[in-house]
Amino acid sequence: MKRIIVWLGIICVFAAGGAGLWYVTHPKPEIQERLVVLETAREIAYLPHYVAAAKGYFRDARLDVVLGTAPKGILSVEDAERADIILTPFDRIIGSKAVAFAGLTATEPGLLVTREKTSPFAWTDISGKTVVGEHPEGTGQVAMEQILRSHEMISQWQYISIQHLPTHLRLGTYLSGTGEFIIITDPEASRLEKAGQGYIASDLTAAGQMPSRVAATTSSKVSRNHEALIRYSAALARAQVWIAQHSEEEVAVAASAFFPWVDYHTMVEMTGRAKETKLWAPNPVIAPTSFDHLQDLMIQAGELPQKIPFTKAVASDLADQALRQIAEQDAEQKKE
Repeated sequence: MKRIIVWLGIICVFAAGGAGLWYVTHPKPEIQERLVVLETAREIAYLPHYVAAAKGYFRDARLDVVLGTAPKGILSVEDAERADIILTPFDRIIGSKAVAFAGLTATEPGLLVTREKTSPFAWTDISGKTVVGEHPEGTGQVAMEQILRSHEMISQWQYISIQHLPTHLRLGTYLSGTGEFIIITDPEASRLEKAGQGYIASDLTAAGQMPSRVAATTSSKVSRNHEALIRYSAALARAQVWIAQHSEEEVAVAASAFFPWVDYHTMVEMTGRAKETKLWAPNPVIAPTSFDHLQDLMIQAGELPQKIPFTKAVASDLADQALRQIAEQDAEQKKE
């Protein structure tokens, strides 16, 4: 009996030593920092975030990113303060406590959907018709107005634009029979087309380049979460490069988990259309010229009294540092 106890003791000692040796010699998992992200809606414009999650870029950046979608597409100031990051149209944060730190898109993602299919579509077809538009300062609204002004058509004069509806009631208003056109983003635009309830007449890229969709946070959190926001921006940047280098089929597969109600064929159509119009920004850096152009459109629409300084609306150093971080990491990998 004593011999058995001795042997058991020896085995336990060796087992403990082996476990200790494994713990010392094997790398320990790095602690991940948790970031809560809220988006205004599940839309194709935010795809760089979805791809960064799907491809593991957030995990590689030591981030535990939790994504939620705001009810009724509305993000309040309280939401922006509660979450670490919000994914939002830029117009909704201009002049608020929030600042944009990373750009997701280079153009406006809104699409003009028509109730009756016309081929080929001309912007002058809107003359005398009603459009279910966005709120007056919305990026899609000001983009459409800019395009129509270039065709010498003025809102509420040559055409009627409904701009007073809450975001969550716009689609229902159109489906109830109001208006001949609606401005809406994918995947809703594609869903309407697939159901035979509308047809995509045109995109709004003719309005020019603008940072219509951004990742933003409050000014206080820029300093509090500085390093984590840089790593988040770097993950976005890697996703944006991946999207640019891969086909719409590959992009559709990568993002499909975030659109479980959208079939593969429609996903490919959406991503193909977005790539064709160069919707997604090549990197998260928001250019001052692009921001100025968005403000010009808002001023021309009568929705912004004067321009806001770039540094008050954009924390540009985070994306800049993210790109430098990526360059340094890639250089180190090449050395290895």
